[in-house]
Amino acid sequence: MRPFELDARLTFDTYVVGAGNRLTCAAARRIAESPGTSYNPLFVYSASGLGKTHLLMAVGHHARRLHPQLEIVYASIEHFIAELTAAIEAGERDAFRNLVQDIGLLLLDDVQFLAGHQRMQEELIRVWDALTARGGQVVLASDRPPPEMDRLDSRLLSRFSGGLIVDIGAPDYETRVAIVRRKAEERGQSLAAGVAEALARIPFGNVRELQGALNRLLAIQELEARTVTAAEVAAAVGTATGGIRTRPGAGYAEFSGFVEAVSGTVAEIVAASAAEQLLAAAILRWEGEGFRTQRLEAALARSPSIDEAEAAIAAFEADANRLREIERDIARLEPGAPELQRTDLLRDPDRRPDAERLLEEVAERARPLPAPPAEAGFDALALPADLLAVRAARAAVDQPGARYNPFYVHDPEGLSKSALLAALAAELRRRYPERTVAFLDGAAFAADLIGAIERNRVDAFRARYRRADALVVDDVDALAGTERAQEELFHLFEALHRKGAQVAFGARTPPRGLVGIEDRLRSRIASGLVVEVPETAALLAAATAPPATPTARAAPRAAPAAGAPAPAIAPTSPNAAAPGTANGPADGPAAAGRPASPNGRAPAAPPAAAHAPAPPRGP
Repeated sequence: MRPFELDARLTFDTYVVGAGNRLTCAAARRIAESPGTSYNPLFVYSASGLGKTHLLMAVGHHARRLHPQLEIVYASIEHFIAELTAAIEAGERDAFRNLVQDIGLLLLDDVQFLAGHQRMQEELIRVWDALTARGGQVVLASDRPPPEMDRLDSRLLSRFSGGLIVDIGAPDYETRVAIVRRKAEERGQSLAAGVAEALARIPFGNVRELQGALNRLLAIQELEARTVTAAEVAAAVGTATGGIRTRPGAGYAEFSGFVEAVSGTVAEIVAASAAEQLLAAAILRWEGEGFRTQRLEAALARSPSIDEAEAAIAAFEADANRLREIERDIARLEPGAPELQRTDLLRDPDRRPDAERLLEEVAERARPLPAPPAEAGFDALALPADLLAVRAARAAVDQPGARYNPFYVHDPEGLSKSALLAALAAELRRRYPERTVAFLDGAAFAADLIGAIERNRVDAFRARYRRADALVVDDVDALAGTERAQEELFHLFEALHRKGAQVAFGARTPPRGLVGIEDRLRSRIASGLVVEVPETAALLAAATAPPATPTARAAPRAAPAAGAPAPAIAPTSPNAAAPGTANGPADGPAAAGRPASPNGRAPAAPPAAAHAPAPPRGP
């Protein structure tokens, strides 16, 4: 069998998806990705010119790219019948069947022409059964659903209906605009503002007619070496089609009549009322700038007074100008943001509230991530430089995302691991200023998520954190018992890890000791390097802190006066609490000059004087 070649232009990348074809396109992609496993057959039907052939070709291209060994055949049913007839006449029916049985993906177009070909239907049933028995996938396209196909064998009808039947609806306005722009781009041509919108408003019967009208406009631009304006579209396309009869719609019939008047004679324009002329001029102006003008069209249909017309235009202009500001703000917050393509909102003054919410979404997504303290760093650490945890953190900074990823550090006191994580995050930001580093603790992450839920900004919350090139989360154990926060952190970890971002965590316990943390999150946290800051190292950091005053350094320890509290003493065993920590007194000489943090812990980065030698302990 000699199949047709797949048209290189007809791929999923060039297939414009809208409300009328979204389900069908999703099913087609699934078929291409996993042929023979679901929706077998896939039966697609629609009126002529709505993209059935494009979709079948796209399935073939996508499947060929993903499964290069798969035998893929695209053919119209007429071509299939002709090939089968030729094989029968040549006495090669069995050879034809054997050849078809090896097909892994069969794409048959225009199957409605099977009607009445009883012998061909019999042969197709045999081929079908042999192909599907070997796991082959069948995709069919028709201009009508199976039950409406005349003189179709009941067995074939049963097979056609045994998978998924989906239809392609006529594209809506926004999809038509996208199609026009896509096709013009494929031709290497640009359209003036408002041209695509004006063309999309004309109610063509199908996409082919829409493309034909676009071809007319592009031909004018090419042959006359000028740019067609939005005001010329109706006249230019009307000439090309012998006069298109527009179907009346909400607020459209009146404006269509007005456009015909404007395209007519000057006398007709002068005959219109001053209010109508005012509205007409506003409609033409704003349509020429690419804005949708339904509101002005509706005002025109009401035969307004001059005051009402002026008020309607002023309100429309205020909303249109605000949409321009919103577009500029989005571009400033995030150049190249996908929201800039939302012309359905940014060019429709009636949808200004939706555009405002769009801006809020982008602003939330662009909000800076929490940064590490600027003064933190490895040089400010009160930890031995040769400590394994410190050396591992330095190595992670040298090769972020490639070495020790994720990095997990724990210590029972909490002070040292927090200082180390702050140093790691600060060094990443200092070393790679072009990268985005997020540094926060588990409680702050959960609070940020709750705020996003309250504002209905969860999508922006996700996108904001996924911008990070490094994520450092201290006190991850604070997420114990949460549900949504752990789920979001899990998916965030997966997304960042896939793109090679550095991830680091800290807690007071090793991962196996994290109570109330879901197993799947715990396993991800523990999947890299897990290091401990030994308690002795934490004690060493506390012991090297200098006294606050000279008298505290020289004075021998005296017995407390009667009724006075006993002075703090240095810990003498590895299990004793260090002075100035949450588990020990903070009013002794060793804690002087080291104010406690708001959570009761000692500060993560002690002052530089903390590196001075410790005072003698006394008798």
